[in-house]
Amino acid sequence: MPATRTLASPVDPAHAPRVHVDRELTRHVIQFDPKDRATFQSTTKTTHTKLAPIPWPKSLEPVPRPFPKEPSESAPVPRADVLVVTWTVAEARALADVLTPGYESTAWYYYKNDWDWFARRLEHGAPALESKRLASYLPITIGKKKVLCMKSELHMARDGKDLPVRDIWTRLIDQTRAKLVISTGTAGAIGKSVALGGVVVAPSATFHCHDVFKHAPFNGKTFHCPIAVPDDQFKEAVQTLIPVNARNLPKGNARPKILWRDGAGFDQKINIVTTDFFAFDTSDNYYGLQGLGSAVEMGDAVLGLAASEMGKSAPAWCCVRNASDPQIPSKGSLEDQSTLAGKIYEEYGYWTTVDSAITTWAVIAAS
Repeated sequence: MPATRTLASPVDPAHAPRVHVDRELTRHVIQFDPKDRATFQSTTKTTHTKLAPIPWPKSLEPVPRPFPKEPSESAPVPRADVLVVTWTVAEARALADVLTPGYESTAWYYYKNDWDWFARRLEHGAPALESKRLASYLPITIGKKKVLCMKSELHMARDGKDLPVRDIWTRLIDQTRAKLVISTGTAGAIGKSVALGGVVVAPSATFHCHDVFKHAPFNGKTFHCPIAVPDDQFKEAVQTLIPVNARNLPKGNARPKILWRDGAGFDQKINIVTTDFFAFDTSDNYYGLQGLGSAVEMGDAVLGLAASEMGKSAPAWCCVRNASDPQIPSKGSLEDQSTLAGKIYEEYGYWTTVDSAITTWAVIAAS
């Protein structure tokens, strides 16, 4: 049964000194599209070449299962054994290329179930108000499992104080009746031991908010799902599947690892840290992330919060996050460091997400 616990933290986020919150960078990371040069902020040359074919094990390859007739946008999503949700445009591009081959994320079905109720709760600038939908999705199968791949338009860091993303989690879980729920996508590495392209698989997430939710009652809390992450396919993923496209990462990162257990030379807790803006680890620990977990992103703890409120009816869940930027050296100004983090995301966000998409497959194939 999902539960909550509190980890000792070097910084109490609810009473921490004020940190700089760059809302424009947050917006950029969510909406950056590696296939659209107009969305680039830096002079980075995109590394978005065509994905090399992935040698899936026989009978376990992901197979898209589109409907014979396009469903109504206002309809509930279909039933599924596993629900997989990703968040940014770049993440959705990679997840689609890996798990829904032949169907780009822009071709997925739109989801607007009870749109007006959600729209009234969104604040100006929320991505969902721009796209005019809650999510997009496509059903697939992996072996005998029915899987629903989704890209959310709701975001904890952009929607406002009402936190509608918590309600979309509850609704999607109720509609799919999924037994396993996975939140996946990019994250910032915490500490030096998580390399660019490495993947963290965690059944827990901690709120570490400094902006809209700084004084929220859940801030500082960790939500934990005490399941054993199924790891039987991790070896296959690391040795055979991920290396095919790892050439698109820097030379020193050509053998990405999957991190899912504490210890074994890994110096951070296997835990996801959720902030309400785009934060990144720096060598001087500016955002107070060190000691809290192994990767930082903008939403996974909301899944834990929603699951905890569902009690015994909650599904098993875990977070699968790839390091799309490493620990940033504390050189120059914070603006310089933010620019560097954004540039690295533009250049490698897609390719590192290929690694977490494959790892997501591995969790499902072994479950």
